[in-house]
Amino acid sequence: MHTEAKKRDISVPEYREQFEQGLPSARSAEVIVEAVKTMAVQDSSSKELRDAHLKIQDLEDDVDNLKVLVQELRKTPKSQKKSKPS
Repeated sequence: MHTEAKKRDISVPEYREQFEQGLPSARSAEVIVEAVKTMAVQDSSSKELRDAHLKIQDLEDDVDNLKVLVQELRKTPKSQKKSKPS
């Protein structure tokens, strides 16, 4: 509402009145559609960001596990590393 009122150079209460009256000049349907699209984009972006954070956490966990494995392998004597199971 604020954006539309500003575009028209009128006050928000004045635009709200036109909107509520359903005047064609208020473009009620278009304003509602634009608002819903904006909210959807924000929600989509938020979901993608959350998904990315979860993926990063998973990858960090994998790196930590690999570091532990490397440390364990470094502690193992070379003769045990090369021996093959019977």
